[in-house]
Amino acid sequence: MNVGFIPTNDDICSFVEENYGFKVHSAYIGQVKAKLGIREHENYHDSHTSPRKLCVCPEEKEAAIIGALAHFGFI
Repeated sequence: MNVGFIPTNDDICSFVEENYGFKVHSAYIGQVKAKLGIREHENYHDSHTSPRKLCVCPEEKEAAIIGALAHFGFI
């Protein structure tokens, strides 16, 4: 990883699509990061007035996201 380069969710999505052949939603990336204990910033656009939909990442997509996180040096 380049010094000063911080990969975004778009970078992770592109990596997964190029290397695994399918797209992943940024909500899946957030879920996997949370599961691995990778801390993210607060969501300033979060609305606490409406209930959230539960996001469950499929196993094959979770494995691809973990591969991308390892590639970018998160884990």
